[in-house]
Amino acid sequence: MEIETLNANLNKNYLGNPIFSFLNWVNKNGYSSYDQYDFWNTWYGKLAKRVYYKKHTLGAPLVLPVFVIELLCPSLRALVTKKKRFPIADAHFIMGYANLFEITKDTAYLDEAIRVSNVLLRSSISGYSGHCWGYP
Repeated sequence: MEIETLNANLNKNYLGNPIFSFLNWVNKNGYSSYDQYDFWNTWYGKLAKRVYYKKHTLGAPLVLPVFVIELLCPSLRALVTKKKRFPIADAHFIMGYANLFEITKDTAYLDEAIRVSNVLLRSSISGYSGHCWGYP
């Protein structure tokens, strides 16, 4: 079910505006996002870290631009990578929708929890004993 429908069913007075605002954010942005380490996973970020860990004084000027970009211009991540889904985030969304269902008894939240669960299960890494997930 679409998030807009979930928002329409949410009792704002009972649950409060923060949850309603967050559901609107999910509707706008979806379940994919950038990683806080995306800049460090570029060729330059890896090089800067490598030099810094071997020789702190030589590496410090190399890591500084990554820190500055990360702090002042996090939206530049879009230039170096694509948004990804994170299993841990999906798990938190599932728990949140399950809690909303428990509070409101609105099956739309349960349906969304099941939909996100199915995506999470499909992203599991095979070849292990049971389901498992790694970092993207």
